[in-house]
Amino acid sequence: MKIIVDTNIVFSGILNSSSRIGRKLISSNDHFEFFSCDFLKKELLNHRGKLVKLTKLTFLELDELEQLVTANITFINESLLHSENFIQAQK
Repeated sequence: MKIIVDTNIVFSGILNSSSRIGRKLISSNDHFEFFSCDFLKKELLNHRGKLVKLTKLTFLELDELEQLVTANITFINESLLHSENFIQAQK
């Protein structure tokens, strides 16, 4: 099954990696194909300080956790998507 994940889902997986969402993102690559756009990576960087504060992890530990949570996500460059797809998604 193909699933598109947004920033909120990935943040949830990072904030609680043992939650149902966290476990699915980390270990469900046999059952699900996860997709997101490259913008998600920028969002993670923009909210890095907040994630460190909320998780109480070091920056290095957060890096490792982000890698673990996003390892099974296929990232797609938004510029490769047709504008019709954005219009349809907004509806």
